[in-house]
Amino acid sequence: MPYKADEPSVSWISDSTDLKAAVRDFESVVGIDSEFKRTNTFYPIPALYQVASGKDVFLLDPLSIKDWSALVEFLEDEKKLKVFHACQEDLELVASHMGATPCNVFDTQFAYAFLSDSYSLSYANLAEEMLQVGIKKNETRSDWLQRPLTEAQVEYAVEDVVHLFALYQRLEAKLQERNRIDWFLEDIKERTSYREVEPPQYYRTMKRSWQVEGSSLAILKELSEWREVKARSDNVPRRRVVWDEHLIEFAKKTSLTIQDVRSLLPSAVFNQYGEEILDSYKKGRGLDIPESVDRPLSSAQNRLVKEMREIATRLAKEQEFSVELLGRKRDLEECVRFFEKTGRLSNFYEGWRSELIASDFLKILER
Repeated sequence: MPYKADEPSVSWISDSTDLKAAVRDFESVVGIDSEFKRTNTFYPIPALYQVASGKDVFLLDPLSIKDWSALVEFLEDEKKLKVFHACQEDLELVASHMGATPCNVFDTQFAYAFLSDSYSLSYANLAEEMLQVGIKKNETRSDWLQRPLTEAQVEYAVEDVVHLFALYQRLEAKLQERNRIDWFLEDIKERTSYREVEPPQYYRTMKRSWQVEGSSLAILKELSEWREVKARSDNVPRRRVVWDEHLIEFAKKTSLTIQDVRSLLPSAVFNQYGEEILDSYKKGRGLDIPESVDRPLSSAQNRLVKEMREIATRLAKEQEFSVELLGRKRDLEECVRFFEKTGRLSNFYEGWRSELIASDFLKILER
């Protein structure tokens, strides 16, 4: 049956009282999207939230609404289904902005990966593919913090959510039809559980931290934690505080003076943070050596990853779903490392993946 969207009724919500009234009118399934800016801040700056409920679209203004408790309660209500497309940035935004942890989420992009070879299809392309609807994307990079928004921006914002319910209905039906709804539901909980990296653990995510060992790693851990706390509290990007490369260079030094710090940093950075960096270095020297960081895979390990990827690609093609569901590169690498430590596959390969591919992977890893 051809899809035709009804002309929505659009409401601009700019105060907490109207927000509470709007939330009371939300249906049990809503489509949600957001617009934000993130250029010179650690956390995204919310510019607009869009909620599609039935024939209504509500545009919620973060620049004027102060009390978000009504929306938080709705987002965290297990009985309400929240439909997003590529939800992870939206989840990060509501977590940092209003402290919300949405539950019962349906991600249309992720659902489509279980039905096709596309893991990250855009909203516009998905709407074209499933609904034969064309969506203009020419306002993506416009200034969403300006007020008032232009007519084109409002039209774009509405279009970004108005088709989500129809996409949900069609995707959910196809998942049921192909007996993949349980696979999707198993994975979506993990995908939508947004968690910030704890500051003491951030050193493990730095690209070259594997090159730092022993007591120097304790120093790097302390420097990284200091930088992480500072970036978050000042709401600036990490590189606006100190670059990873500088932290690693400081950590590798057997001794560090204020002159050393001055010689490595731009003057503005040194003037603002030089003393704190030196204090963190000294503190790190007295700490226990932390857990080491995994080194890049060896040639032999990379050959295992390549073989596993080939099997996953063949199986995904046979089953007609995205190969990334059977393991992105980092999932396969983690599986190889985990097997060498424990003799079993990583937790990612439990559940529905175990039935499909575990025995094939074990044949490779047990050779």
